[in-house]
Amino acid sequence: MNNNLKHKHWFPHPANLRNERRMKRAMKDLDLLASEFEISLPILQTVITSYGFFELFTTDDGEMFVSPLLNGLMVPYIEKQKKNQIAGQISAKKRKLKQEQQLLELSQLHSVQDMLNGSETHVAHNRQQETKVKENKSLWLHDFQFFKNFIVNAYKDQIVCYGALDFKTSTGIKVTTQGYLFNTHSMQDLSPDEAKKAWKWMFENQDKLCEIEVQDE
Repeated sequence: MNNNLKHKHWFPHPANLRNERRMKRAMKDLDLLASEFEISLPILQTVITSYGFFELFTTDDGEMFVSPLLNGLMVPYIEKQKKNQIAGQISAKKRKLKQEQQLLELSQLHSVQDMLNGSETHVAHNRQQETKVKENKSLWLHDFQFFKNFIVNAYKDQIVCYGALDFKTSTGIKVTTQGYLFNTHSMQDLSPDEAKKAWKWMFENQDKLCEIEVQDE
């Protein structure tokens, strides 16, 4: 097949149709030639009703006819059209989802950069972004290492949560300036095992973390 036809809609045509038995009979009976387009209505009706080329059926609009041969030949064409249409819709949805994901990632990156920027010119903007980040934590704080780095920077010298693990509800877990987790009840840094459990609890309970305090410089 010609390479140019592979990307086009097409349907097969019956070869040597003029020598088909019914066609030869009609041509003999009616003395028809392929070039004779201006034929009378009676001859046209005879061709439609008498030689099995068409199937007749009645509708509310009257009597109609169809070609079973043509309908059969059109099946691959129609199926290809439907497949191409579905493939186009899927491709369009994928492009839209990819664009939305890219916009979300850019927005998230911008939000994090703004939250970590303590300059006076961004303090007001930071406060607005904090609310957005709080609402969307489940979307962009999905990676544990990213989550941990974010908490260490955003909650530095602040209480990040209360009641993690088996600590009392009133016991706050604070992030020190060195990035360690600190038990405000015992006034000691958490042990490695305690810190590991606390980080796991915070990652799985992001909706229970404290609000970030924005400190103006």
